[in-house]
Parts: sequence; C-alpha cells; structure tokens
Amino acid sequence: MEHIEIRPMRREDLYEVERIERTNFSTPWRLIDFAGYLADKNAIFLAASGDGGVVGYIGAILTDYEGDITNVSVRPDRMHRGIGTMLLGELLSRIDARGVARMFLEVRQSNAHAIRLYSEAGFVCVGTRKNYYRLPDEDAIVMARDRMAGGPDHHREDDR
Repeated sequence: MEHIEIRPMRREDLYEVERIERTNFSTPWRLIDFAGYLADKNAIFLAASGDGGVVGYIGAILTDYEGDITNVSVRPDRMHRGIGTMLLGELLSRIDARGVARMFLEVRQSNAHAIRLYSEAGFVCVGTRKNYYRLPDEDAIVMARDRMAGGPDHHREDDR
C-alpha cells in the first residue's frame, strides 16, 4: 500500500494540481487561481502526495466563523483508495482547530460518491442551487457541517 502524506500545498505542487483539476472538472480553476490562495491566511489548501507526486488536493476559504470547501479532487488513477477521505479529514481537523463553526460546500447532485463522503464527515443537505454547474448543466446540492455536530468540541449530555 502506497504511503500518502497530507500536507500544505506548495507552489511547486501547482502544475500537478492544475493537471488534476483540468482532468476532473469541466470548468477548472487555473494555476493562478490556486496560487492566489497559497499566501492567503484565510485559506487552507492541502495536497496529498505519494509515490507518484501529488495525487489529490483540497481547499477551503474561511472567515472567523464559517467557510467554504472550494476544491476536492483526486487523480483518476488513485480514486477510491481513501485519499479523498484523508484529505477531508485533515482539512476538517485544521478548520476545527481554528474554531470555525460552520462549513459549506456545493456538490453535483449526480456525484453520489462525493455526497456519501461528505455525509460521513458530518455534512447535511441544506439546499439546492439550480443550474449551478456547467458542462453539463446541473444543480448543486449545498451541504453544511456544524463543528458542534462533527468537531472535537461535540459532547453528548452523558459525556459531561
């Protein structure tokens, strides 16, 4: 089994990140879009690296109280090996450590695998955005996760 390291995205990762982005998305971000967030203190962008270089990435933009997961992608030849789960788990740990109370994301309504991944991480459907995606046109499911529901500060009454 390949060892995967989840770490902050670096400038030298951007060409591989952009290649994955172009492969997996019909309206991909450009290299400059990612580069702009690397120095932003209100953003967390992580890379998954393995034997073959960067095999996945995830990003989020934060305020003091909430944020949005912007990108989650895994190289097609490495999908369904738990890399997305590892990336999401590490991102949420870092977000929870900052005290961010609520996270949002959009996902294509046809992407059952991603919806299951997010649901297992504590995200719930809170709405729909009609015709949010292009090429092909498709609605987005808006999902949210409250830190109290999934983060380290969650306590059941009998745990106190």
